[in-house]
Amino acid sequence: MFKIKDVARTKREFKPKMITNYRLQRSSSYVYYKKIISAIFIGFFVFLIGHQQIQAQQENSLSFNDILSKLTSASRINKNAKESNEQLITDVRKRGINFDLTLKNKNSLRKVGGSDFLIKVIGENSPKYIKEKAILYRKFTDNYDGTIAQKQIALEAAKEFIFRYNNDQELDNKTIINYFRSCLKTHKGFNRRSINRIIAI
Repeated sequence: MFKIKDVARTKREFKPKMITNYRLQRSSSYVYYKKIISAIFIGFFVFLIGHQQIQAQQENSLSFNDILSKLTSASRINKNAKESNEQLITDVRKRGINFDLTLKNKNSLRKVGGSDFLIKVIGENSPKYIKEKAILYRKFTDNYDGTIAQKQIALEAAKEFIFRYNNDQELDNKTIINYFRSCLKTHKGFNRRSINRIIAI
């Protein structure tokens, strides 16, 4: 028969267990929230460092006046125009530029000895050019692994990318072009097959 003293003993045995479980839960919650706070702090730190790196890169980028003055100085001291252009091509690819190329800019660069290839590289590294290129590339990657309709959008984006940027001299561009060509070759006749599949459904 269950007696009152048994109840008291049960309470004494159960109470430490309750306290232990509470402490464990509290400890687990503490660890969980500590991880969240650490993740937030690390994320903010990474964002801050990344922002500073981007800002530093932007501050280090070449302006139109930088390029124009270097070409002008080279022509004044009778420096080899080919060497000047090659050095500027290297600098533009390494540091980037902070302006968009216009017809007026092109003419100004040519007047002080800027080569056609230098002007082409400047155009390929302009903010507007890079942004448009990235948007088209993202259009492909966002849709390629999706539905039939999305895959078609991706393949059309790949065709447009090849048409617009086939002559781009940047190394990463050549890799992207080759990949897009292999995708288009793999999905040759994709329109016809996809339409037949839709009709069958």
